[in-house]
Amino acid sequence: MAVLEPGATSWTAILDAVRLGPADDATAVTASQLRGVIEQLIAAGQWQPGGPDIVIVMDAGYDVTRLAWVLRDLPVELVGRVRSDRVMRLPKPPRVHDRPAAPHHAKSPLPVVEEGGRVGV
Repeated sequence: MAVLEPGATSWTAILDAVRLGPADDATAVTASQLRGVIEQLIAAGQWQPGGPDIVIVMDAGYDVTRLAWVLRDLPVELVGRVRSDRVMRLPKPPRVHDRPAAPHHAKSPLPVVEEGGRVGV
């Protein structure tokens, strides 16, 4: 995890690094890591109640939607690149055929508008 310096600069500083084990849930570890750093920033006075949210920018390898849900109680905004194979909708529900079919009637002739605006058949 790195922090960007404010202003027009590209300097960064490493805040924290965690090595994942084979059985670790990367999103859970990331959420815990982010929560710890954010709580440290708040304790250090770097964020005050009423101030703008802390913006966290992530690459496509992170599950940004799950992280946003897990960190919803913190003053953060998560911005992340979405993977190209991410699905943003639920599957289409199955089609239900329980409505009765419309009756098939012979079509009635169209109404004829006579002179003077009267409608006849």
